[in-house]
Amino acid sequence: MIHRGKQLIKDMLIIIVASVVIGLGINLVHPRGFILVSKSDYDNRRIVAIATDEAKIKYDSQVAVFIDAREKADYDASRIAGAVNIPAGDVVTRMEGISVSFLSKPVEIIVYCDGVSCQASNIVARKMLNLTPRHIYILEKGFPDWAVKGYPVEGGE
Repeated sequence: MIHRGKQLIKDMLIIIVASVVIGLGINLVHPRGFILVSKSDYDNRRIVAIATDEAKIKYDSQVAVFIDAREKADYDASRIAGAVNIPAGDVVTRMEGISVSFLSKPVEIIVYCDGVSCQASNIVARKMLNLTPRHIYILEKGFPDWAVKGYPVEGGE
């Protein structure tokens, strides 16, 4: 009697495991299957806020490309030295020409704009997620904090 009970439990577990595996397999190939992990959740984990001091370490080590998401006039006036301008309003057009140049290199990408309330860096970072599997860093306090700390800037010639 005890042996039959153990066998019954074993058979039930096999059926449950087989059902789960078959169900997940069908869900994977079915066009209207359930989304088990949301792409937006995955994308949110790939966009990481970075402090100005940490960004400066990456700058000094030359392991990062800085993307200025502000408008061209702001970029021309003053920017992080060596930054590439990809304005949020023009991101799709600008990304097509730039995508091959620095995305093919093993560098980290740091996007910035005018500070915490500025959303341009978020817009550019989200568009860049489609072009690279890497994490995209956003400079938390933006260009103003970088400039106030006396880190390298250029422009306004």
